[in-house]
This record gives sequence, structure tokens and C-alpha cells, in this order.
Amino acid sequence: MMATRDVVAPLVGTPSYINDLLAISNPEVLAAPVPSDRVPVLQALLRHALLREYTEAAARALDPNAPGLLRDAELVDLVPTSTPTPTWSWLRAQPVAGGIVRDVLVSDPVLADFRAALKILATTPAPALERHLAMTLDAASHRLDAWVTSVASRRLAEMRTATPNGIGVGGYGWVEYLRPATTGPTLTVPDELGPIVASSDDPGFIHAPSLNQASAAALLRNAHLAHGGERHSSYAIELTSARVRLAKQLFEGVRQGQPIGALLGYTFERNLHEAGLDELIDDFRAIAPLPGAADRRIVLDGLSLAAKWHDRPDSVLSPSDPRRPRAAKVLDALELAVDAAADSAPRLPRRLQAPSHRGI
Repeated sequence: MMATRDVVAPLVGTPSYINDLLAISNPEVLAAPVPSDRVPVLQALLRHALLREYTEAAARALDPNAPGLLRDAELVDLVPTSTPTPTWSWLRAQPVAGGIVRDVLVSDPVLADFRAALKILATTPAPALERHLAMTLDAASHRLDAWVTSVASRRLAEMRTATPNGIGVGGYGWVEYLRPATTGPTLTVPDELGPIVASSDDPGFIHAPSLNQASAAALLRNAHLAHGGERHSSYAIELTSARVRLAKQLFEGVRQGQPIGALLGYTFERNLHEAGLDELIDDFRAIAPLPGAADRRIVLDGLSLAAKWHDRPDSVLSPSDPRRPRAAKVLDALELAVDAAADSAPRLPRRLQAPSHRGI
């Protein structure tokens, strides 16, 4: 079980101690025992970082080809060997050209870069230091994304050093919310090696009279399913034989010079007559007259009436009218006619969606 302790020391406090660290030129000061007084977290971290930079600079002074980061041994000089453990006390006292290690550390360029960074921190306001220290501690504790980004950045720097000219483009992505698929029924098909498990949301087959029609239907249905498969999707197209025949009749009248609204009106009035609702014809003509007609009382705009029935049904027929159930069937059929025409002519604006519309 991991033990935890609350941090009671301030994060930054008064950052005047940064200038005190910059004033240290003798590493023996840092080699002294750690002060027992409670100090801000940033002060403790910067002191440890400066001591670590001195240690790595000492290793480079002894061997310029040595790795910059030394690994501390878990057991220090417990068993006598011919090679002592390279502790900080041992490192700074080793002889080198020009004296001992301690005397040549002031000329180390990496240590000079670290001191330059300390000078920047010394001029930074305390609130900014607190904010950046908190983010740094997060990156050192649980921010996996920061570590992954640093690895990618280091690899990019190596590639740019090896090949200064040119550019490499790449990318990565995360796949989230993966869940096991819900299986559908198991089917046994002759000549198959084993049972076939159908998808739970399998849309089924499309039966078409020709390959060209099958290809077109497959493309349209894939677009419909890719955009959610909703009933009112722009790709929800139903081209049954009855709907195609109705659309062909309407388009034939358009070819002869009749407005599409008037053709829909003629069809609607004929259906009203067959439903025994002739007394409503004049009312519907007044609600949706054909624009530009010489006598607006005898021509009904079926396209406009369908739009009003779709958007504001109570403005077309009162909810308390006893004839509403029978008239609603005729009005719904008018919407179906508009939708069938829109499905048959992709360039025709899809203003309405029929109540019983189904995607292919």
C-alpha cells in the first residue's frame, strides 16, 4: 500500500532564493547536508536540479563520452571492489587536467545553460511560477500525454538533425469507446464451414432488377446508413413501384407545361372526391391558391398545401372537425406524392418528409 503525505510547504513562496542559487559558485555549498528548515517546493526542486547538473558535469569532466545521466547504485560501497561507487563526493575530488573535478565545473556549457534558465525564472512573477510548477508536477506524475509528446518531439528533432532538408508528414489518432459488437441470430448455411453470425443491425438485402440499379441502390443506402439511418435523412429514398408510377405521372404533366403545384392539386381534389369530402375542396382552394392563377378559387396549389399540412396542420383543418380523420388520410397521401417526386428527382428540393417514409 502506498503511503501519501500532504504537502504543507508553499509551492513557490517568495522566489528570492533563485538568486541565492545563482550566486553559488562553489559546489561544496551544495554538497553540504540538506537544510532541515521547511522551504517552498520550487526551492527544493531547483536545489536538487542544480546539484544534479553539477553531478552530470563532473561525470562529463572525467569522461566526455559518458552518458549525461548517471544511475545511482542502490548499495554504495557495501562490498569492497576495485572500482568505487561514483558518488558525488568521489566525483568532485577526482583529478583531471587543470586540477580536480570541482575546479573545472565552472566551464561546463550544459551547466551554463542551466544557470541561464535560472536567470529567466528569477525574473518571472510568483503567480506564473506557481502555474508552471503545477503543470510540471502533473507531467511528472500522471500526464501520459506529455510523456508521449516528448518522445515524439525528441524523435522529430533527431530526424531533423539527420536530414535538415525536406519535411516528413505523419499523424496518429486514438480509437475510443470500443465495445464488443452485439451479435445477431446464428444462421446455418449449406456448404459453409460453420454457422454464420448475423449483425444485430443488419439492414438486409436490396433486390433490384438490374446490376446498375443494384449499384445505385447500394450507394444510396450506404450514404443513408452512414448519416445515421434516420427516417428524415436527406439520403432516405424510397423508390417502390407505386411511388415511381406516381412521380412519372406528375413529371409527364410538367413536360406538358403544367405547374407541379397544380398537378398535385388535381390529384388531391380527385382523392377528396373519392373520399366523399367534396365540400372541403373550396376551403382548401382558399387556404392554398396557386400563385399567378387567373381564378384563384378553382386552382389549388398542392405543393403549398402539403407544406402547410406538414408544418402547421391545425391551420389547414381544425382538430375539432369531425371530418379530420378522413381528410388527414388524403392530406398524408398528398405528402407522399411530394416525397415520391423528390425521391425520383434528386435535384428537386426535399421540402417535406412523408409520415410513413422509410429509407431503402
